[in-house]
Amino acid sequence: MGGFIEVNLTGTQRKYPWETDSANWYRLYPGLKVPVHAPRKYFKKNTKSDEYSEKIIESKTKDLSDYFLPALQAIISHNRFQEIDLLIVLPSSKIDEYSPTLLPLAVKLAKKNSFKNENIIKRIKETKKFSYTASLYDRYTSIKDTMVLTRKLDSQETNILLLDDTKTTGIHLLECAKLLKKSKSTCSVTALCLGINEMGGK
Repeated sequence: MGGFIEVNLTGTQRKYPWETDSANWYRLYPGLKVPVHAPRKYFKKNTKSDEYSEKIIESKTKDLSDYFLPALQAIISHNRFQEIDLLIVLPSSKIDEYSPTLLPLAVKLAKKNSFKNENIIKRIKETKKFSYTASLYDRYTSIKDTMVLTRKLDSQETNILLLDDTKTTGIHLLECAKLLKKSKSTCSVTALCLGINEMGGK
């Protein structure tokens, strides 16, 4: 599947090129930084010739954990994520729902790497679905305050690994990191995704 991709999310996010507002940046999550790792890019548009992107789409409705396990395990081995104290699956857009692929995938990764896995982030309000050209701020207001922690991080849970299907704007990941930081300001948050979407086709 090729090499790996790594991006760094910060609390200052650039607006999309098609937005006409004169301000180029929003300060949505000041001070937050989340490294994001993925096996490769994910193309939401024009996916017919891209098997990997098609699998990501399929993974939202059925268990494809065995398909993605080797690629994600390779990232963990390559980056040597040491001392991960807690692996958390991010919730789906609907209340109390999780990806049928990510849940078993987390269990398998946790077992293979001796990670603790507990999904303590819960969706309490359904998020809207947006078109390709939706503004960053609209996405932010849709996701903001739609999730809660089911418990606080304990004294032994400092290095947190989030598991999500795709990273697009990164707001979903940053919102989860904000919740975790509120629970424990000293925690470190890293994300592992099936793919990184750059908001376009090939």
